[in-house]
Amino acid sequence: MCDEKTLREIFKAFDKDNSGKIDLKELTEVMKAYYKAVDEPSDDKKCTDTAALIMKEIDAGGDGTISVEEFIKAFK
Repeated sequence: MCDEKTLREIFKAFDKDNSGKIDLKELTEVMKAYYKAVDEPSDDKKCTDTAALIMKEIDAGGDGTISVEEFIKAFK
């Protein structure tokens, strides 16, 4: 696993609008990039569905976004 400093940097890369939270749209974009990087076929539905599953697992607050604290807790 990564240290907290590295996780904060990764979080910033995912948080494209610099809101301090990762929303479903941003997470879906991450999934699109992931599937492309691993050369796995995907479509918008697959990316959105996968992002929604990840969001459900990490979003402890249930507000539909992932905070930096939730992100760190999930990956530390």
